[in-house]
Amino acid sequence: MDFELTEENYTKNEVQALIEKFVKNETDKVKNELYVNKIKPLEDEVLKYKPVEKSETEKMLEKRMQEISLKEKILFMREQGLPIELAEYLNNNADIEKLSELLKMNNVFIPNNRHNSFDGLTKEKFKTLSYSERAKLYKENPELTKKLMK
Repeated sequence: MDFELTEENYTKNEVQALIEKFVKNETDKVKNELYVNKIKPLEDEVLKYKPVEKSETEKMLEKRMQEISLKEKILFMREQGLPIELAEYLNNNADIEKLSELLKMNNVFIPNNRHNSFDGLTKEKFKTLSYSERAKLYKENPELTKKLMK
């Protein structure tokens, strides 16, 4: 908008109104130019990367694929002799064969009669034990500890 004066004498309020009108028009021009040249292209760019909503068919297909994958895992785990309850906790790229090997390695024989540092402990030796040693003995063999405390 060009700022032209049509009269010679303006009142103070008229001048103020003309200035405000001029400033508003110029501000609107700047805002419009900024929106058209800067903001609008950026908004359009953002919309390109916005994820597209899946259709019901796509959602059903995805669910079906997950079910099939779970059933395949269960069958393979059965073949490997693993508990099938684990299948739902494993992700799709889990190495079930490796898991099977690891679980089978855990079933090695461990003898029950491990060497006990308190074998042959007498009441006299028990009285000389520190508190931490007595606590350890109680943890390992509470019956023996009770006998020695009497």
